[in-house]
Amino acid sequence: MLELRGLTKRYGPVAAVDDLTVDFRPGAVTGFLGPNGAGKTTTMLMVLGLLRPTAGTVRVGGYSLGMRQRLGLAAALLGDPAVLLLDEPVNGLDPSGIAGMRTLLRDLAAEGRTVVLSSHLMSEMELI
Repeated sequence: MLELRGLTKRYGPVAAVDDLTVDFRPGAVTGFLGPNGAGKTTTMLMVLGLLRPTAGTVRVGGYSLGMRQRLGLAAALLGDPAVLLLDEPVNGLDPSGIAGMRTLLRDLAAEGRTVVLSSHLMSEMELI
């Protein structure tokens, strides 16, 4: 489930996205259509957390902390970065999510990327 409520992005007096409310339901392929300049890309950037909305909310998968962590990591990896700087990447994850994050971070480092993590969980950093 992806829920957008009153999503708005303004650039000065220009509204790139204006009060968009829509639900994208699981189990369906949904077309997000509009002409050039209609705000499709701006909306997608706000959903990914790469652009801050002027107003409104985005909820992904119920928008739990763990889901936000996963979405944030996915957004960070979109550009195939050589350097990853992650703040508390396991915060809010369930045990299987933490195990998956450990594996992913080790794999990213093994690919030759620079991975820097902040955490207050010394034991978790030791495991990673």
